[in-house]
Amino acid sequence: NTYGVYAKKGTLNIEGGKYSAETSAVQIAEATVNISGGEFSNTASDKRYTINCIDANWKNGTAKVNITGGKYTDFNPANNAAEGAGTNFVADGYQAAETAAGVWEVVPEGAHYVANAEQLKDALTQDEEFIIVELSNDVTYDVAAWENDAMGGASTKTITINANNNTI
Repeated sequence: NTYGVYAKKGTLNIEGGKYSAETSAVQIAEATVNISGGEFSNTASDKRYTINCIDANWKNGTAKVNITGGKYTDFNPANNAAEGAGTNFVADGYQAAETAAGVWEVVPEGAHYVANAEQLKDALTQDEEFIIVELSNDVTYDVAAWENDAMGGASTKTITINANNNTI
């Protein structure tokens, strides 16, 4: 198929699933697409159209994309060329982080990506109001050591750990 999803009109909310196609995983005409989860890729050699709006509709504002989550293979939703150099589909308050070679994930701004015990300790001992940890791998950490490591700092109000199907 040329498109995994074709959003012609209205509003489409994508919360999960896997989307891949020859040209675009998601193609937007006169619609608003909100992506909060899922995995997106395309099989073309030119990956810049993984998420794509029809150019005329993008320019006149009838094609919109708001990304607050998901994984994107060989496509950075915060800095791509789908609608010209520097196209950013990521919503305010979110960021795209490369979590593996060529794989971008969208998470809240300021999130700490954790792949091992050292990174987990570093993230959990920050003096930030809201500490957000995103696990990108299973992490083994000796909990006995936690009694020696203060969690958060003087300004920390909450600590959120998103396991992303991984295990601590």
